[in-house]
Amino acid sequence: MIDDIQNIKILPRVSLKRLEDVLEQAAAARDMSSRIYHKIKGKRQQSGQIASLIETYLDPVKHGCTPGTPLKTKIKELGKNIQPAQLRQWEQILDLDKEIEELVKKQEKIAADNEPIFSTVSKLVGWVEGLNSRCEIVGLDIARLGKVPDLQKAQGQVDNCRDRLAAVEDAPFPATEVVEKMEHKISSLASAGRPKIAAAISNGSHIELFSPSVSRSSLAISQEEHAGAFVVWVHEQAIIERLKTEILESADDANAIGSAERPQALRKAKQDLLDAEAIEVLALTETTDQPTFRPELDPRSILLCVGPEPVTI
Repeated sequence: MIDDIQNIKILPRVSLKRLEDVLEQAAAARDMSSRIYHKIKGKRQQSGQIASLIETYLDPVKHGCTPGTPLKTKIKELGKNIQPAQLRQWEQILDLDKEIEELVKKQEKIAADNEPIFSTVSKLVGWVEGLNSRCEIVGLDIARLGKVPDLQKAQGQVDNCRDRLAAVEDAPFPATEVVEKMEHKISSLASAGRPKIAAAISNGSHIELFSPSVSRSSLAISQEEHAGAFVVWVHEQAIIERLKTEILESADDANAIGSAERPQALRKAKQDLLDAEAIEVLALTETTDQPTFRPELDPRSILLCVGPEPVTI
């Protein structure tokens, strides 16, 4: 029942109607499967009853059958000695087995054909029940999406938007930004590796080259780490130049997105994908009264609403 779904009352009317339609599709599929299940159950009971009648006739001692022998084997062993009545009963069992086999195949096909519907129901209900009951969910401004193309073109647009989102998520960082972070890191290491010479100048004590007490980022570094930092201090500029060359040679600035621009680029790519998915949903619902949505579609696109991004695990 839709009223049993937590947070259902915060959905706008258009989303509520869509969810009701999907739930009705799933319920119809389950009812069909349930009817077949009961048919299978009834035919198996009928087959069992007939088998019991035959077993009653086939006395193990009288007919020379080994106790515990399967009924099919007993029938084969008796051959022509079986009575016509029992033979007809056995043929009834064979016919029932064929009917049961066909019903099982039909039930499996119904389950396979409706798996996308069951998956969609699970996704939509999971998203709705995961919402904060105080959050605001509003209907999508469908007019903003423009003219709805045919389904094939709409699905192509979704795939393109999904590729663009993946490109933004996987985009490298620009060389200048990587170089800047590298220089800061090397500078910090060089500073940590700088020997303590003040005491040697003031009182003639030994210079501490590898002091384990030097801290970096509020954490003390070991003597081995400080020895490495000392090497960085000695060769700071050479290391920076060598790393800078490596970075510039490996960089892909043509596809790079900086840290400052990345959040906005991600937001835009995600919104473009949501809009494209909503257009696909509209195109699909124009072609059939019982649409089957692609499993990768966002719940918000299917429900034609604006709300929090689904939590991915």
